[in-house]
Amino acid sequence: MVLSWAFPKTRGGASRKGAGDPPDGDTVPPRTATERALWEIWADALRVRSFGVHDSFFLIGGHSLLASVVRTSVRERLGVALPLRTLFDVPTLAGLAVEVERAADEAAAVPVSARPDDGSEQLDGLVAELERLAESRRAEGRAGGSA
Repeated sequence: MVLSWAFPKTRGGASRKGAGDPPDGDTVPPRTATERALWEIWADALRVRSFGVHDSFFLIGGHSLLASVVRTSVRERLGVALPLRTLFDVPTLAGLAVEVERAADEAAAVPVSARPDDGSEQLDGLVAELERLAESRRAEGRAGGSA
């Protein structure tokens, strides 16, 4: 038997099976500047602060829209543009930090004028703005306000 109150809750109050810290308490904190910066980005996007560098983004409450928000924040705060697929392929802070550092090194080697503009940055910005708007509306609903 599993008690549902033992699972972390989403912002709406539903249970998130598999989310949160590992049961053995072996949460590893960020060890590098890149991991610390990514930890802050994830904490802001997920509104969760109890996770470590080996926890999966998707098991601590992340989903595809939040992955886009994280990608946009990584670009804005760290100056590194990653393909959205990266977070799905490498869903831990430790792995993502390696990818961010690799992408930063590669970007430094390519002149700005030679970088392609595929429009993905605009799309990411729009998705991030939609997520912020949706969260704002949810907050208004919880506060009892109506527009």
